[in-house]
Amino acid sequence: MSRMSCCAAVLSIGLVLSSASRASDPSDPTSDTVSNVLTRALQRGLCHGEAAKDEMADRERLAQIAASLADPNASMPLHGQQMNAIDMAVLADDADLLNRLFEKGAQIREENALRMLSWAVQYDSTATLVTLMAHGLDPNLRADGNVLSPLEAASLHDQASNVYALVAAGVRLDTPPNSKGFNALTAAVICKNQHLADYLMAKGVVITDLTRQKAAENGINLAAVPSG
Repeated sequence: MSRMSCCAAVLSIGLVLSSASRASDPSDPTSDTVSNVLTRALQRGLCHGEAAKDEMADRERLAQIAASLADPNASMPLHGQQMNAIDMAVLADDADLLNRLFEKGAQIREENALRMLSWAVQYDSTATLVTLMAHGLDPNLRADGNVLSPLEAASLHDQASNVYALVAAGVRLDTPPNSKGFNALTAAVICKNQHLADYLMAKGVVITDLTRQKAAENGINLAAVPSG
């Protein structure tokens, strides 16, 4: 499977972000900002390992909106879904704002937890992910069906620091691969990240046939750790 087909497959299963394709509400002055951030989150290149600089203005604007809300737990309809200050701060990738909101009594809404985790693992700022988990977000959340786990998503976005943070927070490393043999190690191999692959193998992530195939294609050495 080529990198292009891999990207298409990943986008097809979502990362719980499919709502970004909805039309924005022209009557809502903030909806264009949210739409831009969500759309760009969907379009973030896999294996990039760096922030998308062109979305910074939108993210900063979103942080301003979140900080201005009198009630950090009040929901508002943005881009076709109910969002509160915590949701917006995560999209803005602003850990300092998240901490201030938690100090004001903000709470993570259960129905948005997986979506927020999926957003956070893609960003370069591990502080946002760590802050969420420190306030009770479970790193082992996973949607039903063929959807990437947070650990797989972090690996496929080449965010090694987020992988380390998830492992430190107790993410399960023995989760079975999907039906095609894809897991977090496969993702690291696809991104040609030998160090991350070595780390995951050392942590006991299983080596599947698909992982071996991708390793051969991408020049990744799986011999250092036995597959068991």
